[in-house]
Amino acid sequence: DTGDTGDTGDTGDTGDTGDTGDTGDTGDTGDTGDPVCVGNGMDEDGDGIDDNCDNCPSIYNPGQKNTTGDELGDACEAPWDYDLLTEISAFDPFHDKESSWSSTGGTWNYGDGKVSGSSTPRGDNYIYNLDIDNSAVYSVEATFSFSQGAINTSAAWAGVIFAQEGSHFYTCVFERKEDRVSIWRTRSVIGGISIDNVGSSDVSAPANDSQWHRLRVFYDGSAVKCTFEDEAGGSGEVNISGSNVWSSMGGKAGIRVYNERADFTSFVIYQ
Repeated sequence: DTGDTGDTGDTGDTGDTGDTGDTGDTGDTGDTGDPVCVGNGMDEDGDGIDDNCDNCPSIYNPGQKNTTGDELGDACEAPWDYDLLTEISAFDPFHDKESSWSSTGGTWNYGDGKVSGSSTPRGDNYIYNLDIDNSAVYSVEATFSFSQGAINTSAAWAGVIFAQEGSHFYTCVFERKEDRVSIWRTRSVIGGISIDNVGSSDVSAPANDSQWHRLRVFYDGSAVKCTFEDEAGGSGEVNISGSNVWSSMGGKAGIRVYNERADFTSFVIYQ
């Protein structure tokens, strides 16, 4: 006879669990997206780009060309050296920064996109309360027009203050009667302050009183250039250097009228 089937053997022990594998490397962090510009609803130069997002808000530049890749568009760079300036330190189209300004006299009416200034029988300044490093390279710009006749047609000026320390300052101004741009500088004399002309130049094809004029001063660390342009295509410039320039420029900047009435529509400080 066939023998009985043997008993089934016991089940073997379960094997040990294998070691957990190494954790994979963490992936690289993605690039940060471009910051979103928050506009202010204004477009001073009419190029379709909000002032807060415009790399040159006072000069028409819809393409926003920026050769150096800094914070300043080509239209607002120094034309002969795009590396001279890199940013806008102050921009005011005269809407909501009245508290940033102080007057040395005269009449200054701020708001609704312009400052209307007038002064006689002497000049007075409207100063923007931002200190410019006296060792800095910088530029100051103002755009303005004339709404009525000058107060004194024999000597009437409007323009920018670009280096002011106390009662001493430099100014570049336009005289509409003579179609001339001039740089003036104050100096101390016995009994007070004297203001002297340190450079002048005639300008070509000036715009009429209601059209805009623009003065812009560049200081490169040793010399000063003041350029003039206007709505009719007029142009001109004045240059000073050497002993006509303080060894330490800077201080504060602003706008100025002398026996004149002018409507300023924008003011810019570049550094």
